[in-house]
Amino acid sequence: MRNAKIWIAALGLILTACSSAWAQDPGWPRQLVKPGGTVIIYQPQVDSWSNYTDIKWRQAFQLTPTGGKVVVGAASFEGTTEVNLDTHNVFMFNIQVLNTYFPGQDPATTAQMDQLVRTFVPLTYNASLERTVLKKAKYMHAEPEASDAPQAAVAAPVFAGSPPAAPKVEPREASHPLFAAPEVQRS
Repeated sequence: MRNAKIWIAALGLILTACSSAWAQDPGWPRQLVKPGGTVIIYQPQVDSWSNYTDIKWRQAFQLTPTGGKVVVGAASFEGTTEVNLDTHNVFMFNIQVLNTYFPGQDPATTAQMDQLVRTFVPLTYNASLERTVLKKAKYMHAEPEASDAPQAAVAAPVFAGSPPAAPKVEPREASHPLFAAPEVQRS
């Protein structure tokens, strides 16, 4: 009986350690290496997250085929999510690449790079709830409303003092919508 309690306690400790290790979000950019090459992926830009189940986002990356040169690209994705408010994790699955874009590349190279980048896309992915909610608010150019965020999401702390003047953000034309970025002007 005593040995059973020790084994159960050890198993519980191991499972707790594993779940907290899985829950850690290493930040951006991230590098992935596979036999076909290396990709450096940058922070995603969430375009929509309907009912916190269906998510669409864009992501820029640098792709280096084995023995080849670095190619800069971007892709848009969609997937299904499950939010775990206890662990503050967002589990993404059914991840699909909607399209890829490789500026300045010929059609043959674009097709090869498209196939290579798809080998790096995971079937499932875990992300931090707070980072995902903040990305959605940041790139949708709106503050999340109280009813807009899952209830376990914590509001950012408010610091007292005189902050510098907020920059004015104006949209800028881009050669492709995946690369459109706001232009920041200081007043």
